[in-house]
Amino acid sequence: MSSSDLLTVALDLTRGCYAPAPQSAASPQMHALRCKGYSGDRTLVCALCYAEHNQLVPLIVRGRPNGQRRPHFAHPAGLTPGGGQHTPESVWHLTSKTLLAEWARTQPGVVEVRNEVALPGNERRSDVRVFFADGSQVALEVQSYSLTDEQWQGRHDAYRRNGIVDVWIWHPDTPTHWIVLREPNIDQQLWTIDPARELVNLMLAEPHSPPAGGDTPQDDTDYAIRHLPPCIGDRLTAATHPLTQLTLTQSGIPIPESLRQQLTDERRRHDRIEQIKRRPRELVTPRTSAGAPPPSPQTATPPTKTPQPPRSGTIAQLKWIELQNTFMAAGHHPDYRDAPSLRRPRPRPTIHCTTCGYLLSPTVNADTITPCTRSHHAQPSPQDHDAMSTPDQIPLF
Repeated sequence: MSSSDLLTVALDLTRGCYAPAPQSAASPQMHALRCKGYSGDRTLVCALCYAEHNQLVPLIVRGRPNGQRRPHFAHPAGLTPGGGQHTPESVWHLTSKTLLAEWARTQPGVVEVRNEVALPGNERRSDVRVFFADGSQVALEVQSYSLTDEQWQGRHDAYRRNGIVDVWIWHPDTPTHWIVLREPNIDQQLWTIDPARELVNLMLAEPHSPPAGGDTPQDDTDYAIRHLPPCIGDRLTAATHPLTQLTLTQSGIPIPESLRQQLTDERRRHDRIEQIKRRPRELVTPRTSAGAPPPSPQTATPPTKTPQPPRSGTIAQLKWIELQNTFMAAGHHPDYRDAPSLRRPRPRPTIHCTTCGYLLSPTVNADTITPCTRSHHAQPSPQDHDAMSTPDQIPLF
């Protein structure tokens, strides 16, 4: 018989409550239990025989200092249940709810803890009912066998109708009840318990695999690491905590702070890695020789283009335009038939004033241009005016 199958909880008839065996055989509680057991007044009976068969079977208290097994209870010869012992599931259930009740009594704000408390109308009995000073109640349900979705939903709804928060703690070998995670009103989690070692497991979801052909979508970033609560169908991993490190509040069992910090750190590491992945790859300078460090990085300077000197024809054209501007500033009226046009951009070698006939060539010095002698007395002829209006001639100045 393994240690997890040992009967470590009895029923104290005088007190009307469960009596757990101590962890150590050296505990003074061992003597008090023996006084109530089979060798004493026989008020310490098997809780399972009483619950299942309504039989009062006094128990033998066993446990030796430095023994290989922890203190436990045994049936007297001839009074054992069918098969010689109770089923492991029954022992697990009894031990778990007794352990949880003892733990709940140590929690802040708790004024009373009772086992097997019925809802109004005997609709449902709680394995452990916890009463807080503010009047709120929490039911700890210890479940060793599978429930259908309808069965779990019916029990959960019964608690909700009576204003009681229900926390479900499962046998480690029980199939995952995903229905628990579909409840939208409260933050249910998947808890399991090992009463023999007094350990509780909180089931975490493993990181989701990224979708094929792309990066993880933005709305799936929160699930690229371990997360709570799990999504339906996630692969699960257990985060194990001693029962004494957990707390109980009016809202249930909160996630341990140490685990919250672990998940926060994992999220930060994930975010840093994603930021690094998004950075452009930097060029790595190869080593010049084996073992020699690469040269210190230098800021790459973009090559500068050497400006090309302007073409001589362009310079001549610009000078010619400036010379014509000086020519007009002196009062001369150039013949636009001599001017360059958009259709024929090549300039003519000379232009002349239509008023005084002054001839301007590209070789004339701008300082030698004399004012027009007839600019205030004569106007261009009609023929000249018609020439200026030629639609194919669009002046550039």
